[in-house]
Amino acid sequence: MLYLKKLFLKLAREQRNFLGFLSVLLEYNLTTNLIYYKTHLKKGFGMRSKTGHIIFPKKMKYRDLVPIYRDLYMRFLKETNQLEEEEERNHMLVRLNLLDLEKNRKPEGHNRNCRTKMVFPLTKKGGIQFYIKGNTRSSEITKVTESLSRFLNDNDVDHKVEWDKLRHLERR
Repeated sequence: MLYLKKLFLKLAREQRNFLGFLSVLLEYNLTTNLIYYKTHLKKGFGMRSKTGHIIFPKKMKYRDLVPIYRDLYMRFLKETNQLEEEEERNHMLVRLNLLDLEKNRKPEGHNRNCRTKMVFPLTKKGGIQFYIKGNTRSSEITKVTESLSRFLNDNDVDHKVEWDKLRHLERR
């Protein structure tokens, strides 16, 4: 039973969607508890993504993010282990983004030379969104995006989450 559980978890990590997982199960003629996989897939369990997008409703303005942005940004830095040792630098980055948000402008986010970035893109459709981008496809992006999504849910901010929606990365 322990072997099946380990194999099940390995398959769940390797596959990005439920149908792919089912096809692998059928190939190996395994029977297992699919409900377990379904519940963990909704939480981002085992998913590996290059980008995680958080998209807000069209009616939302940048200045609506001002009350929660400091905590959102600091959570992002903690989740990705990118907190600077000097607290003044972290506060300066937050303050620069807050100044843009207060003027209802697109903030920079965290677009430094690092392994994980939080980027507010310019969109043709309008509306506000940001995405978490990593250098490689990993479960860390999923974990960070889900954590930020939970934070937004806790603060009653309406949004939706999508995965790997950057068009210029699809060709690679």
